[in-house]
Amino acid sequence: MSRLFDVLVQAFPDRAAEEVAKVFVRDDPAPADLQALLGQGNVGELVTAFSRAAFGDDSPLTLKALLSEAARRGDWSRPEQLGLSVATSRRSESLLADRGPDLDPGASRTAAKIGSAFRLLDVTDADPDGVALSVLGSMLPGGDHSLRAVLGGLRAADAVPSLATRLLDDAADMYRSVPGVRLEELRELVGADGMLPHEAVYWAKLRTLPEDGGFRELGTEGIDVADHRRQAFQRLVDERPSDDMTRAAAEWMRDNAITARQVLERLSPAHFAAVIAYTGPAFPLINVLLRFQSRGTRMALRFQVRRLLDMYLSGERPDHEVPLTLRKHEALRPVLDTVPKKLTFAEAARHVDEYLDDAAPQPLPPVLADKPGIHELAAIPHQGMTPEQLAEHRERFHAAAKAVLPAIDKEVDEKTAAIKEQLHAAVEPLLPAIEKEMAAHTAMLADALAIARRRVARCGVARGRWVISRRGSGG
Repeated sequence: MSRLFDVLVQAFPDRAAEEVAKVFVRDDPAPADLQALLGQGNVGELVTAFSRAAFGDDSPLTLKALLSEAARRGDWSRPEQLGLSVATSRRSESLLADRGPDLDPGASRTAAKIGSAFRLLDVTDADPDGVALSVLGSMLPGGDHSLRAVLGGLRAADAVPSLATRLLDDAADMYRSVPGVRLEELRELVGADGMLPHEAVYWAKLRTLPEDGGFRELGTEGIDVADHRRQAFQRLVDERPSDDMTRAAAEWMRDNAITARQVLERLSPAHFAAVIAYTGPAFPLINVLLRFQSRGTRMALRFQVRRLLDMYLSGERPDHEVPLTLRKHEALRPVLDTVPKKLTFAEAARHVDEYLDDAAPQPLPPVLADKPGIHELAAIPHQGMTPEQLAEHRERFHAAAKAVLPAIDKEVDEKTAAIKEQLHAAVEPLLPAIEKEMAAHTAMLADALAIARRRVARCGVARGRWVISRRGSGG
């Protein structure tokens, strides 16, 4: 404000300083003295006054008027003599005069103008982050501008160096981009239950039933695990390690010179949940989103989903290692429930022994009971047999069971092939929703690592042979 006032007084030497000062406060309901405004004005009043004097339309004594005259004459020596940043003068004149530059969609032109004027003034010992906070403090309360719009405008003006490389289209990166505010402080100021808006939305999705629009991962058990892990750090705020989990957490904190309180300030419940999601059965699907960031994502996801289902059908992957997104989906569960299982000889012998148990006999499973040889042996009453007769009968039963295993395997293969086609067809319309959910888990996992890497040396997340590094890449 003071720098702008000095520039305008020098730029218009034929006008009294008092007249220039009125440009700052002219439209106020109760016009204040400029010096009083500088000493007592709130952020909103100061930014509004600065905007009037920088690019107001109804006065010839503004920064905009000065630059417009220089542009009309094609002579930029006067702005240079006033100590303005000549490198940005032409660009600033165009922006303040609403002729350009083109801004990213959604970016605030007002914020861009303020940022451009600030940069043009080339203030000694400038505090770009402080200016950004002032602009945010004046523009956000009214609800006419979003956080992204204001930050986008300031970035377009190159006014705040810390915004130059930020991805404002990504909510997580945007909140980490707020200049001059620590993330934990931002959580306290604008968060809900210690979570920023994007974290709270993710957390709510985890706790909402799929039929009501919620996520299928992690499920209740996964959320409980995430809560348990976070509680370990909460206990370490005031207590010494007392079990394996708190001892492991304490060792990790010592290695990275971080306290439990700092972990809890940086990582919300949503982040803990995302880490658990990756270390659970959904990790092969999340890996797809980590590796493919293009139109090839859907094709890779289709391949991975089919691969997981095929592994389940073949018995290579047990039920609990299939992502909830697949095994609990109402469109897939009825088909998965009909998947036949091959029998090992040990399993077949166990079924026979349970059938021959006089104390608590169990019926033979249909896959065995209707087979030739087994059917005939099952028709022989065994309750009155002597131990020797029963042992001989059992031996014949075991031999018959072993003999029919190839036939059972063939039946299972034929049924599985038919079911595989059903599953592949059934999963196709589900891929968009699966991709959307996995993208959310991937983004929150990346957010957790991006936050952690600012302080933590060892912040990779491992699952099997995969490790997601603190750079957010899979390898």
